[in-house]
Amino acid sequence: MPDDHTPTTPDEVRGEGALEADAAEVRARALQAAWDALPTTDDLTPDALQAALDAAAAVYDADQDAAVQAMMDESLLLGMHVGPEGLTASATMARQIAASMVMAAKQFLDENPGAGNYVQQQVIDRETGDRYEVIFVKPLGRSPHQLRLDAERGRDALRDHLEAIAEMARQQYPSGEDALRAILARTDRALGRQEAAQ
Repeated sequence: MPDDHTPTTPDEVRGEGALEADAAEVRARALQAAWDALPTTDDLTPDALQAALDAAAAVYDADQDAAVQAMMDESLLLGMHVGPEGLTASATMARQIAASMVMAAKQFLDENPGAGNYVQQQVIDRETGDRYEVIFVKPLGRSPHQLRLDAERGRDALRDHLEAIAEMARQQYPSGEDALRAILARTDRALGRQEAAQ
């Protein structure tokens, strides 16, 4: 006689025996990892045995971490935290939030077609009044931080160039006034300026 029961638990939804098959596959990988970690000689030391056990444990830990991540990716869970009050889970629709953020980014970027690399928008928490700056970087664009690093590298290169010119001028012109004139003349040439007609 067929069973009219509708599957409700994750075990039932996956199908009978599916979890056992998964567990057997993880166990097989753990055994293989332990076997691979054992020495190939007949010299089995406690340290070698511990290394094999650690290799097997790492397989189980990785499987558990992957299962937790999959559960978070496929559910409403955004994260879990163990604190003094026990386990706290942050529940939200992570995929929907990501989709909303992408849609907002596209809207802000479309409204500011002249923005070279990014757009910046201030948002306000209505409950607390706190203000946040949200930055959306264009695809293949550069963030404010990256642009600042570029500018600092350019500044440092220019500073190094000017220090090299100053050192050459000090060696070539012993008096301070002559050195200053030489520095200014070389800096003007380096920057592509032509000397003014005298």
